[in-house]
Amino acid sequence: MPDSWDKDMYPGFPRRMPAPSPQTSVPNPITYLTKAFDLLVDRPVTLVREFIDRQHAKNRYYYYHREFCHVPDITGCQEKDVLCMFEAEMQWRRDYKVDQEIINII
Repeated sequence: MPDSWDKDMYPGFPRRMPAPSPQTSVPNPITYLTKAFDLLVDRPVTLVREFIDRQHAKNRYYYYHREFCHVPDITGCQEKDVLCMFEAEMQWRRDYKVDQEIINII
C-alpha cells in the first residue's frame, strides 16, 4: 500500500470484534449435561475424597508394619549385660530375616 492511502475508501480494520449474541431460542444441552455431571458425579466424589483426606490427616503416624528400635550390636554390650546381648541377638535375627526376604524378591 502506498504511504498516502484514501481513508474514506479503506477505513481500516475495526478495533474490536462484535460479541456473538448468547441468546438463542433452543437451550444448549451441553450446559445441562455439565451441570448434571457436576451435581451427580463430581461433587459426591470430591466430598468423599475430602472426607478420606481429613481422616488420613488425623491418623498420620500409623503404619502398617511394626517398627523396632535398633539396639547396638553385640560388640557394643557390656561383658555381663545379658539383656543387651539378648536384644542384640534378636535384632540380628530380624535383620537377617529381612535381608533374606529382600534376596528372595530380587
